[in-house]
Amino acid sequence: IICGICIAIAVSGYANEIRTILAVVVFIMSSSEHCIADWYYFIVAREFTAKALVFIGIVTVGNTIGGLIVACLEKQKYQEISISF
Repeated sequence: IICGICIAIAVSGYANEIRTILAVVVFIMSSSEHCIADWYYFIVAREFTAKALVFIGIVTVGNTIGGLIVACLEKQKYQEISISF
């Protein structure tokens, strides 16, 4: 979930370089899993087992949940701003 949150913050802050850099640094320092990177590692290691696929599935769901949390919070923030005008 942390990976999804960090990457979503980095992508949504593309106009603010410091925000993007900090989000990427937090992602790297937290050692959280990223589903695309994990796919690469499993392919290179030729580790095509049921356990690996379950692991990738869990990581993918976690990354998606993290990204959706940020998206929902940003949507709510913009709705509150438009209501106040």
